[in-house]
Amino acid sequence: MDIKDGPIFWTIMTTLQTKAKHSICSCREMLASSSLSRTTLFTFLLLTCGANIRVVFVQWPSVTYGWILAEVQAIISYEAVISSILFLILPTISHKILKPRLGGSVSEVDLFVTKFSAVAHVVGILCIGFAPTKASYVVGVTVWRLGHGLLDALRSYVTGLLENKEDIEQLYLGIGMVETLGAMIATAAWSGLFAKVLGQGYLLSRLPFMASSMILLGCCACIWMLGKSGSRKSKGTG
Repeated sequence: MDIKDGPIFWTIMTTLQTKAKHSICSCREMLASSSLSRTTLFTFLLLTCGANIRVVFVQWPSVTYGWILAEVQAIISYEAVISSILFLILPTISHKILKPRLGGSVSEVDLFVTKFSAVAHVVGILCIGFAPTKASYVVGVTVWRLGHGLLDALRSYVTGLLENKEDIEQLYLGIGMVETLGAMIATAAWSGLFAKVLGQGYLLSRLPFMASSMILLGCCACIWMLGKSGSRKSKGTG
C-alpha cells in the first residue's frame, strides 16, 4: 500500500468501524425493546440457518442417485421455473382467493402464506433427504420450492405489526444482520456436516436434512408466536 494511501485507508476503516458499532448498538437496543423484536430476529435467524441446507443440493443427488452435473443443473433450472411461476401467480392467489376468505385482511394473508411456506420447507427438506427414487426427489424439490414466498411474506407481516418508521428501519437493520450471520454460520456448518456424514450409513448420511427440518420446525413455532402477537394487537386495536 502506498504511503499516500495510508490516511485514506484508515479513514475508510474508521468509518466502517463506526458504522459497525452503530449497527450492533441498534441491534442490541432492538433486542431489548420488545419480545416482538426478539422473536422476529430469532425467526429470521432460524429460517436462514435452516434454509441454507440448499448448499448441499448439488452434491446430494449426485451422490445418492448418481446424477451427472447436467442432470443436477436441470433440477436447479426446474427450481427456478417453479419460483418464477410462484412469483407470477402468488399475488393473484393472495388478492383473489385468500384475501376474500380471510376477511379482507392483508396481514392475515401474509401470515397464511408465511405459515404455508414454512410448512412446505419442513416437509420438502425431509422429502429431499429421504426420497427413495429420482421421481420422489423431484417431488421433494417441488414441495420445497412451494415455500418460495416465505421471506417476503414474513417481512411483510412483521412490518405490519410495527407502528412507526423508526421501528421498521431498526427491525430491517437487525434482520439484515442476523441473515448475514446465519448465512455465514450455516454455509460452513452444513458443508462440514455433509462431508463428515457422507457414506456413513442411511440415517447418518441424512442427518443434515433432519437437523435442517428441526431448525425449520423451530422457525414454524416462532411464526405461530408472531401470529399470536398479531392477534393480540388486532384485539387491542379493536
